Amino acid sequence: MNGPHECLVPDTAQVQADAIAFLGSGEAFDARDAVERHETHGALVFLSGEAAIKIKRAVRFAYLDFSSLEKRRAALDREFQIKGASQDVVYEAGEARGPAALRVGRP
Repeated sequence: MNGPHECLVPDTAQVQADAIAFLGSGEAFDARDAVERHETHGALVFLSGEAAIKIKRAVRFAYLDFSSLEKRRAALDREFQIKGASQDVVYEAGEARGPAALRVGRP
């Protein structure tokens, strides 16, 4: 999803590629259902069975800056605060622990 107004953050490209491959493979899900992948300008959502995993894309636009892990984490924390309090959805945190150590679930 590269467009003229998007700037992928070069130093995170491989880490995100590893995370996307991991989430798309189904290893992150307990369910044995197929994994569906949906993309937006700032996020990727992986669905399998009743579970959904969302990651923020390492991108920078004129109107949106997810260029650092700290900025992506802050955006997800804010989303948890807003949506988690108002919907019947269970949010669990996930974290990247380096390119070879991805983990989903509670920290």
